[in-house]
Amino acid sequence: TVLAFAGGGAFVSHYRPLDQSGSFDTAVGEQRTVKLPDGSTLHLNTDSRAEVAYARSERRVRLVRGEAHFDVKPDVRRPFSVHAAGGVIEAIGTAFAVRLQSGDAIEVTVEEGRVALAALPTPAANADPGKKAAPLAQLNAGQRAVFGSKVEEVRDVADTELKRRLSWRRGVLAYAGEPLTDVIADISRYTDISIEIADPALGAVPVAGYFRVGETEALFEALELSFGIRVERVSEGRVLLSDGA
Repeated sequence: TVLAFAGGGAFVSHYRPLDQSGSFDTAVGEQRTVKLPDGSTLHLNTDSRAEVAYARSERRVRLVRGEAHFDVKPDVRRPFSVHAAGGVIEAIGTAFAVRLQSGDAIEVTVEEGRVALAALPTPAANADPGKKAAPLAQLNAGQRAVFGSKVEEVRDVADTELKRRLSWRRGVLAYAGEPLTDVIADISRYTDISIEIADPALGAVPVAGYFRVGETEALFEALELSFGIRVERVSEGRVLLSDGA
């Protein structure tokens, strides 16, 4: 028997506590922390959905969309795995973040411990998680990878960058010279406002700073005052960025 759970992560049933399942969502700009039944923690970022299935032999989470951070309690008897698009990330006791990128690419950032990456036989978003996965690589703390049917990139991440990449868990978006194009793409995940860059050359402007999640107007103000970028509010839901010189 599978028991369902919802809401803030509280469980109303006390029967067969190892067999539980449920799904969790966040809207655009929303973040949510869920305590899982084994004491692990799931932190969902903006516009994300995760489906959780706990059984006596395994702990499985499927990241349907968006981004999530996992702080996993060790349990060698029940492996903890995250299924995202056509890939699988498995850990016993660790902390790591998973983000679905465009084209079913999967970004994994390991904060603590070690995880193993594997690819499902069919690299589709709804691939059967019961199929045997093909091992690809292992990541240690302080490493980041992008993978799908194969590993596209693996690199070490300095502690300062690691903290910036995971600062969204504290409701902060941190940048250290990333091009404006990348910053706008990231910010756009947290707002319904359409933000466009008028001049492609403007997209290369490096941006550094800290911004609170949801405070898009503060970003616009910083772009105008600190980076000389003109912010034109074309309509209520559309903003155009251009060279303010």
